[in-house]
Amino acid sequence: DGNAANTNTSVFETGTLGNSITSTTNGIGVVSKGEKATVNILSNGINLAGHSALNAGSLGVFIEDSNINNAGTIETGDYGTAVYLKGNSAARNIALGGFKTGNNGVGIYLENQNIIDSISSITTGTNGIAVYSKNGDVDLNVLNSGLFTLGAGSTGYFLENSTLRTSLGTANVTLGND
Repeated sequence: DGNAANTNTSVFETGTLGNSITSTTNGIGVVSKGEKATVNILSNGINLAGHSALNAGSLGVFIEDSNINNAGTIETGDYGTAVYLKGNSAARNIALGGFKTGNNGVGIYLENQNIIDSISSITTGTNGIAVYSKNGDVDLNVLNSGLFTLGAGSTGYFLENSTLRTSLGTANVTLGND
């Protein structure tokens, strides 16, 4: 039921037989709340490629104080957000895998979120944001291991009341053409 105090463990798995979650207009792939909940996105992932006439984008995955293991790709279209992480529970596993957004999209939106265990890649369209962090710490020791491919006019890290931390040096970022 998403309640962090829930004593039951809930697990949701998707992606074993093709893109089992798809949408052509502003959809939501998976919502998970509570420390005992886990989302496992297997080989093929989630594809929410469209957006509405009012430019409302899709949301691939919303995770609040839950676990995520993404072995596939989470893809949203223009104006979409691939992954929205909220909360600051320390006893979680956040393995993000890869994700892609269309133009004006956001790869990862972090709200009060300080934990990411692993990431493989983030790709944005034009004028996108790879990582948007609000009220949290962004640890480049983890994010440096992922490949960022940014479209023209895009931003790698946008921090709002957040801190960027690293001890490893530079990030692996491929920039657009402007």
